[in-house]
Amino acid sequence: MYLEMCGNCEPEREYFRSFDVTTKTRWRRHRTGRKCHRCGVDLEDTIVLFGEKSRTAVPMNWEMAQDHSKLADVVLCLGSSLKVLKDYPCLWHRRQKLYIVNLQWTPKDESCHLKLHARCDDVMQRVMALLNLIPDTFLLEKDTLTKIVVPLRRRELTNSSDQTPSSAEVAHQPGWLGQGVKGLIKRSKEESSPSGRKRKKRKSEAALP
Repeated sequence: MYLEMCGNCEPEREYFRSFDVTTKTRWRRHRTGRKCHRCGVDLEDTIVLFGEKSRTAVPMNWEMAQDHSKLADVVLCLGSSLKVLKDYPCLWHRRQKLYIVNLQWTPKDESCHLKLHARCDDVMQRVMALLNLIPDTFLLEKDTLTKIVVPLRRRELTNSSDQTPSSAEVAHQPGWLGQGVKGLIKRSKEESSPSGRKRKKRKSEAALP
């Protein structure tokens, strides 16, 4: 969400931003509206949507992922529908035990060793407590992203609604992806509430012949 790339440069040129770069991108339309400072070619986000495959070498780093998957005994998938990853057979080996934590159905539910229908935060809090570990507190001023951000040029500031921070207080503006995730969380909470379950039950009963 915070990285846009130039695939024309060799090696691929990375532009880390302090804002969500997906505000103008869509399925199979990944141009962000900004251009490479070196060659002038349109920059693209690195998001891989359903029905797509990775277009860049980073940040996915499939070669390293494949090497690690060959050595792993366990694969833990947190909060992923796996609808994209299922198309990468190099990540899946029958000898591995696959554990999934996700609220929705995934293509690997039937073949996994264990599936937990739960929120990742809830599961990981219990795991951390079991291991006697205390998670670090997130501090924006210590976020590594603020140290590697490439600032927008004056022309980009004029033609763009994106904001570049002038201090450690980085302005995170969610794009369509971030907004979609927020909407999904909101709908999930509504559906899990007593009134939401009643509405779902009424719809199911109305759909019956």
